[in-house]
Amino acid sequence: AAWLLDELLEALDCFESNAFEAFRSNWQDMDLLLGRNILVEPGDKEISGRARGVDQNGGLLLETSPSVVQVFHSGEVRVHHG
Repeated sequence: AAWLLDELLEALDCFESNAFEAFRSNWQDMDLLLGRNILVEPGDKEISGRARGVDQNGGLLLETSPSVVQVFHSGEVRVHHG
């Protein structure tokens, strides 16, 4: 438990100094949504597109057309199978 707390405190210090950008590369390496067709529900609407990773603040990048990428910071996300 002590090791876990030490690691957590180190990560919190890193986040405080560098924000999410310090973790972005690791996130991208483990992102199971990256490149998949997904549905995002940021309230009462549903938006479909292809997941393009996360931005420097941790927002989900959703490509809704070849030249449009929207950023989402909240909402329900599902993999689209159709």
